[in-house]
Formats: sequence, structure tokens, C-alpha cells
Amino acid sequence: MRVLLTGATGSLGSHLLVELQNRNIEVYALAHRVVPDVPCIMGDVTKPMLGVIWESQPKFDLILHSAGLVDFRATRKLQAIN
Repeated sequence: MRVLLTGATGSLGSHLLVELQNRNIEVYALAHRVVPDVPCIMGDVTKPMLGVIWESQPKFDLILHSAGLVDFRATRKLQAIN
């Protein structure tokens, strides 16, 4: 199984990443910066199609969305990300 994980550097995502890797699941991180020891696809959860040109990427069986914003003063960003 191949999984794309958003929020891999966050609190929830980092734990999901370890658990998926422990289960020998092939995990890629959707990231705006490099995540050490994890294949990354550079993108942005606030952009259409996550800001990714999918034709040049591997196919995924599952996308786990764990990215989030907890700054409740930034209403527009909060809605775009969460």
C-alpha cells in the first residue's frame, strides 16, 4: 500500500508517520519543506490539487490528511487548511 500523508511534521502526523512505517507501509509526505528520511512530494494543502502536478508522481492508495492550523485568529487560513 502506498500512502500520501499531509502534516507529517505535526503532532498527529509525526505519530501517524511512525506507525505507518512500522507497519511497512510505503509513506510519502506532502510537504512544503523536506521531511528527513521520508520521500516527499512538494505541495500545499491550500492550493487546488494540493499544488502538485500529479502526472509526474506515483499513484496512491490512500491520502491521510493530518495537516492543520491551530491559530484561531487566522480565520481564512484556518478554513483553507483544515
